[in-house]
Amino acid sequence: MEDRCIILIMKRGKDKTILNNEPQVNSEVWQNIRDMLYIFYLSYFHEVSELSEQVNLVGELLSERNFELWKPILTMAKFFEVFIKGLYDKTLDFAQKKTEEKNIENTTEVGEYILVQTLTSLVKEAQYYKIKEVKELMAKNFDEEQKWLNTRWIGKALRRLGFTQKRRVGTGYEYLLTPSQVEDLAGRLGIESSKSTSTSKFTNSLSSLNTSIPEIYSELRKQLKEPFDEGKAISLIVKLRQCDYTEAEKLFQTFIDEGKLFRDSYGLWMWNK
Repeated sequence: MEDRCIILIMKRGKDKTILNNEPQVNSEVWQNIRDMLYIFYLSYFHEVSELSEQVNLVGELLSERNFELWKPILTMAKFFEVFIKGLYDKTLDFAQKKTEEKNIENTTEVGEYILVQTLTSLVKEAQYYKIKEVKELMAKNFDEEQKWLNTRWIGKALRRLGFTQKRRVGTGYEYLLTPSQVEDLAGRLGIESSKSTSTSKFTNSLSSLNTSIPEIYSELRKQLKEPFDEGKAISLIVKLRQCDYTEAEKLFQTFIDEGKLFRDSYGLWMWNK
């Protein structure tokens, strides 16, 4: 559901009279708002429809999925710009900012997935492992250098994943990692154990195939059980094609445009037989 939301992180309030105030479902204010919205819809339907077509022209500034989320808001911003100058441009800038934040977050999630894959092939016994060693092994999963992948990112990711016991050795840090911890985490993420296939073998097999689009499509159909969320599919494309999230989104959209996918009544994706 998060992929279909615009996430806003709000500050925790201080005023307890507001914090403890529950909205009254039966309050007349809601009915008044509904009445005004009905009138607004009937009175300005054609004007809003025309503005919606104009907003289509900015679709290239936002990725396909994010543009779908922001289009209604951008349309209304353009409508109300008559009363609030600059509202549309400010809304568009904000939409691009939130989209970039979302892309960074998705990249982080994919990075953590690959990190756990790396750990399944590295951690064979309970001991302290150098962050630098983990980073170097993880870097082999990418065809090009990933600027975000450094020892600092590895350390933060390990803490997020629950590995908190560490020690400083010389100029770097080492984390205590155990096979049981890694296997448990991998199982929760749906990652196969290194006993059956290692990260490096998996990556090499993909590289030997050059991960063409038909091969990626075939692999997606094998690994994704219907119905599935687009975020999971895009993350899998990133891993298979060794690309960034934006490119993976475009490839996913290609499968949609070609009629290979359709949405069910719950907004999840299904393969066309």
